[in-house]
Amino acid sequence: MQPFPLPTLVPLIGIHIPIYDLSQQVYANPMAFLDTLGFISDNSTKVQTITLWMIILASLFMLAALISFCVVKAKKGQQDNKNSEVMQGEEGENLIE
Repeated sequence: MQPFPLPTLVPLIGIHIPIYDLSQQVYANPMAFLDTLGFISDNSTKVQTITLWMIILASLFMLAALISFCVVKAKKGQQDNKNSEVMQGEEGENLIE
């Protein structure tokens, strides 16, 4: 037999003890409930707000990176076209001479 951490509760093993009465309906004042457990709702709201701002910032940085990537590629493509035109012109001149 394995040792049980709470020896005084050994006689209660296997006995079902109801935690609350299912037939009773309990109503709580919402303000009193939030005053008592306000840290739970505040914490949840803070986490949601932080998560939302992180998503927005990540989206903005991703959009900025995509735009800058496209601009760099477009400029590089224009430079490649200019370089190829210059090289073609030089080759043509060399052939004529």
